[in-house]
Amino acid sequence: MSSASRSPWPRRILRWSGALIAFVLFLVLTASALLLLPGVQTWVARKLAVWATERSGVEVRIGRFTADPFGAITLWDVHIGDLEQDTLFDVGRLRIVRPRINSAQRTVKVAALEVERLRFNLVIDSTDAHSNLTNLVDKLFPDTSTSSGEDWVIRCGQFSLDAVHFSYHDHHVAPIPWGVDVDHPDVRDLAVKGHGLEVIGDSITAQLEH
Repeated sequence: MSSASRSPWPRRILRWSGALIAFVLFLVLTASALLLLPGVQTWVARKLAVWATERSGVEVRIGRFTADPFGAITLWDVHIGDLEQDTLFDVGRLRIVRPRINSAQRTVKVAALEVERLRFNLVIDSTDAHSNLTNLVDKLFPDTSTSSGEDWVIRCGQFSLDAVHFSYHDHHVAPIPWGVDVDHPDVRDLAVKGHGLEVIGDSITAQLEH
């Protein structure tokens, strides 16, 4: 038998690797268990809201926060303002599964999204070329290349929206007194499910389930 086959190092490395994996799993499970405590959830939510407010320059409030070891993040009672200090989002419950952000490619990918009790106030001011959402995203993730300037792309695999109030107002265009006003829609109590959600700048497309 060769000396290499008698070496204790392979077994030791495997044993240490197993112990390391077990320790990491213990930390993940402990953190997940702590996030089940209301006091910890409130503390994390406050810290996250303060960080988001300082990072974005808009008002952010979060009532509660949880995260599981499988990549799902859930937020309750969320308020996000826009750069004009008006409301952009108010959300009762927001669950995001496996979010991925690539600032170099200007993409955000989400495996699944669940939203309950959403107020979404999308506005293009008369002095601006882009919506309040686009302006906020551009401030959060400024383009480092002076030659790019491409819109951010947000893609979501599966999505579910319930009790949604969505309004969009383009102040470059005057409201019409009758008919369907595509530049000033105001939709209430919307519930929709679908897949393949894609947001590019101010354009939104998706495949809806019937």
